[in-house]
Amino acid sequence: MVGLLVNQGLRVEEIKALKVEDLLLREGRIMVHSQRRTAERVLELEAGQVYELMDYLAVTRKKLLQGYGETSDVLFLQHHKAANFYGVTATLLKHLRKINGAVKNLDQIRGSVITHWVRTYDLRKAQYMAGHRYVSSTEDYKQQLLDELQGDVQKFHPL
Repeated sequence: MVGLLVNQGLRVEEIKALKVEDLLLREGRIMVHSQRRTAERVLELEAGQVYELMDYLAVTRKKLLQGYGETSDVLFLQHHKAANFYGVTATLLKHLRKINGAVKNLDQIRGSVITHWVRTYDLRKAQYMAGHRYVSSTEDYKQQLLDELQGDVQKFHPL
């Protein structure tokens, strides 16, 4: 899950909605379906993610399915059919904060990823990767870049 947050900038709702068939592991891609706030897209997986997801499917998910007593097409299962997916993400966030105390929430991670994409790629590619329906949503991250630069100048400039 952390890899999908950090590398693909997915929202928690998108991770929760993923199905096993959304993984296109042979192609090294993942299909992200449209949600209330995002558009549908197909994103590249990092090489390490492919192996981690294969391992998850082959070992961890099989063990979790035993607790379900039935089959499920949901990618990320929870122990004993727990209904609240946000309990899992809250635990994940707690562990991330132990690693880096500056992490506030999972949306902050997504924002950092999108800001990186805006720096690295053209605006339209960043818009597609983020799943923004409107380019104006992606342009907001350009403003964040300017604000960061201005903050750095004020912080480190001798005047």
